[in-house]
Amino acid sequence: MKSLFENWRKFINEDDAAFHGFKMKPTQMRVSPQCDTPPNDNQWETGEPGCPQFTDDRGIDSSHEDIVEAIEFLDNVRPANLIAYSRGGAVALAALARSKHSPRVTFVAPAWRRGWVNGIENPTYSNGVIIHGTADEFVPLWHSADLSLKTGMPLYVFEGMKHVNILKYKGAPQSGRELTQEEKQKLVNASNSLNEKVFADYEADKGEWVDVPVSDIKSDPDNIDLTDELYALIDIAYAPIGGHFDFPEASALPADHDRWLAMDWDEDPEPDVLRIGRDKPDGIKMTGAGHDGQSKSKGHYIRKTIELLSTPGYYAEMSKRIADIMIGSGVPYVGDPEVVQSVLGPGKPINWLGAHPEGKHPEYQGWYRRAVGGHEGELKIMLGTPNASGAVEEQNEPFQRTVRAKHPGMKKRLTGQGPNEHGIDHGVKKTSNKRSKSAPPGAGG
Repeated sequence: MKSLFENWRKFINEDDAAFHGFKMKPTQMRVSPQCDTPPNDNQWETGEPGCPQFTDDRGIDSSHEDIVEAIEFLDNVRPANLIAYSRGGAVALAALARSKHSPRVTFVAPAWRRGWVNGIENPTYSNGVIIHGTADEFVPLWHSADLSLKTGMPLYVFEGMKHVNILKYKGAPQSGRELTQEEKQKLVNASNSLNEKVFADYEADKGEWVDVPVSDIKSDPDNIDLTDELYALIDIAYAPIGGHFDFPEASALPADHDRWLAMDWDEDPEPDVLRIGRDKPDGIKMTGAGHDGQSKSKGHYIRKTIELLSTPGYYAEMSKRIADIMIGSGVPYVGDPEVVQSVLGPGKPINWLGAHPEGKHPEYQGWYRRAVGGHEGELKIMLGTPNASGAVEEQNEPFQRTVRAKHPGMKKRLTGQGPNEHGIDHGVKKTSNKRSKSAPPGAGG
């Protein structure tokens, strides 16, 4: 049985070259022996130039090393054919606008509108074709439709193909279905009518929390957009418990949740952590969360939750591990059953306990049970400071010092000041699978 690699080879000319995608190496593009040779400092003189090894930088301009190297490669190596994939497609469009050489280019799910390269809003290069999968989860199909309309290059789509597996068709683009002008225009028009956004459009700094407007959270079943990016985080966080009952699918967002905070801290442009809330008469109730499965993302979520619950007007019902973590960091709580019942409303009756039934956290006398999501007798405590009169028990400085003194190690781990840079999962390495099914730190409902 021939290997997949050998099957790909039959479509490839020996003088092909490749511009790779995000977090890839030229050899992973598997186009020709030429690209299997690592680039070197004397690549133009040796006759074995390899293919360019780009950075993973975002928002680069025409003077960036990736663009300069791409132009030098095109002008000196002069490949007959070029495969430009994802981020490499954006680099290619920028380089080809200035290069003296015009190879035949196969653009594979080119991420030219995803913020990787600045200044290519109106590309004109036309010597090539574009291929794209209908199930691409990272680059919306309409991006390629727009590129095709602007340049005149034909667009071939492959049903059910995602962002990665579309690569296997890079040598046989015309085996896909060519979209008509009408189909391409319809995709572009639909995206415009929805004012489709992705998180990268906010141009936030890495590690900066963004207050996402509810008006931007609109479901487009035909394209991957901001709504899908946020839902992916919710899906990962709540997968171990069967999902969040308010968000069974992306189209359910935002429901009646009107506070959405998201942050991107890693190399890719998608959000990595999410905090959800809802405006209530007594303040902002924190109602949900999301993350991409990475330990550092969970750490960011925890620290943001501590910050919000320490801010007057924010509150949440919590239990289990997340309650332990918040209590260990000394956040305030509501210790008056009448206030708790007032904040929740008459439709959510509580059975007040006061002390934890297992004797945990004796300083926190605010535990109760109530029905949640059809489950009777769920143990809860209201943390934070709702705007209700008499909401927070007298928690003077001696009390706060007592709580914090009992949990110094936990506090260090939570705030990222301990040995583990990734926050709450002490001793756990950052996962290599962004879609891992890690359990959520937890969230109130």
